[in-house]
Amino acid sequence: MGRKRERIGERMVSKKAPYLAKKLRVKGQKKKKKKKKVS
Repeated sequence: MGRKRERIGERMVSKKAPYLAKKLRVKGQKKKKKKKKVS
């Protein structure tokens, strides 16, 4: 669910503000890395 929500948010943000989508992408990648480390 989290992944789907993040994807939808990225798409919505991308359409509304590409510069915001880039920031969201970086945040999502950082969060993913942290999750992988915990796994």
